[in-house]
Amino acid sequence: MLPLVFESPSPSFTAEDYHRKKTFAEDLTEGKFSYPIVRAINDYPDDNQVMNILSQHTSNSSLKLYCVKHLLELGALEQTVLKLAKLEERCSQLIVKYGNNPLLSEVIQKLTDLHRTPDGHLRFITPRDLNYDSFDHNEISIASGHINPIPK
Repeated sequence: MLPLVFESPSPSFTAEDYHRKKTFAEDLTEGKFSYPIVRAINDYPDDNQVMNILSQHTSNSSLKLYCVKHLLELGALEQTVLKLAKLEERCSQLIVKYGNNPLLSEVIQKLTDLHRTPDGHLRFITPRDLNYDSFDHNEISIASGHINPIPK
């Protein structure tokens, strides 16, 4: 859910351009097993909601918002931020160990900015960070742990 860009199709293509072209929770639409999704599925094997939503390749923003909220409730988003912090620390150690590469340090800092606040604290997503105003409760139905769009 935190998109990272390591290759650019053209020199003028920036991360900002990339983010503008991406849609909310695009991993769910594309059916991609991103880290938070894998964490949720592995940590809660009896909870089929995330897998059911992922398998639909949905573009329904309300359903995707529901899934992100569920990932938050399962702790998968918090675990993702903690994993990023561990990887950041390990990268910093390796940079020091192999001779302090300033360009690589700058890349790591840019990536760090995605999961840290300006004062350096870890940035955890909370329910108030999610826009529930756009959440249309009539677009989804929840029954027996399965979530499917209601046909219109």
